[in-house]
Amino acid sequence: MRNHWVWRQRFAEALADNIQPDRWGVSRVFIGGSTSRGDAGPASDIDLYIECLGSVQQKKDLSLWLEGWSRCLGEVAHQQTGQPFSDGILNIQWLEREPDVWQRAELRELKLDSSAPNMRDDIP
Repeated sequence: MRNHWVWRQRFAEALADNIQPDRWGVSRVFIGGSTSRGDAGPASDIDLYIECLGSVQQKKDLSLWLEGWSRCLGEVAHQQTGQPFSDGILNIQWLEREPDVWQRAELRELKLDSSAPNMRDDIP
C-alpha cells in the first residue's frame, strides 16, 4: 500500500513555509484529517485550518493563492493516484480564533515562513 499521506504532508508543509504571514494576515496553519492522522487514501483531500487575522482583502488574496496551490496539487495527486481532483485537493477551513480543545486533538500545526515574523507576536 502506498503512503498517500506522506507526499500530501510534505506538500502541506511546503505550502505553509511559503505563506507570507504579513502579506495575508495569517497567524497559524494546521493540518487535520486523514493526512494528519497518516491514513490518507488515494481519494483523500488535504484539510488545512488557517487562522487569518488579516483584512477581508488579504483573505481574498490568500484564497486565490491557495486555489492555485490546490489545483496544482490536485494535478500531482491525479498523477500519483489516478484519482482526479478537478476542483483541487485542498479543503480550507478558516479559523477566526485558536482551535478549540476538541479540535486540537486532531490538528497539527505547520511551520509558517521561517523568515517572517508571526502575526500573533503583535497580539497583546
